[in-house]
Amino acid sequence: MPAKRLFSLPVMTLLMVLVICMAMILFELWREHRYDTLIEDAASRYAVDPLLVRAIIKRESNFRPRVLGKKGEIGLMQVTPVVGREYTARRGGEVFDLEKLYDPRLNIEVGSWYLSKAMRRYRTFSDPVPFALAHYNAGATNVDRWIALTKQRGERGEFINAIGYPTTRDYVRFVLRRWWWYKLLNTIGV
Repeated sequence: MPAKRLFSLPVMTLLMVLVICMAMILFELWREHRYDTLIEDAASRYAVDPLLVRAIIKRESNFRPRVLGKKGEIGLMQVTPVVGREYTARRGGEVFDLEKLYDPRLNIEVGSWYLSKAMRRYRTFSDPVPFALAHYNAGATNVDRWIALTKQRGERGEFINAIGYPTTRDYVRFVLRRWWWYKLLNTIGV
């Protein structure tokens, strides 16, 4: 008489799928939180929301520190060499080393510094975040041009619609949505 099976094939398949899904969820949680201390430290130093920094990292590199962008952007926050040089010059003229931008600590530091700089530039607006995000992605000159196209200077929705680069518009919308999501999860304690 054949031995009785403990589980049938469909039940075993379902269990395997559940285990794989749980492993993927745990990996994603680990990946999104492994830099939390670095994010908190840099965000605190530059008075920016750490959840916003995290949302930028999600969009820029999906938390992969060795990413190199198409235009030479480096690391977690996709810091450009120009921004890296500017940060280094403001820190006392050390010799700039592009390779150091792959270091998560320095990359988050420089990216948070640059975000803070952009936030200060648009601080007179009721919601400077979309303007700062567009600045982070496409530069101040482009943001100034898009602001000039709006009827109500500093109005968030009108500005986002005036963004002339679809990739920057999508970038701003993505980061704002992800930031909202992170704030929601933080509120409920996840």
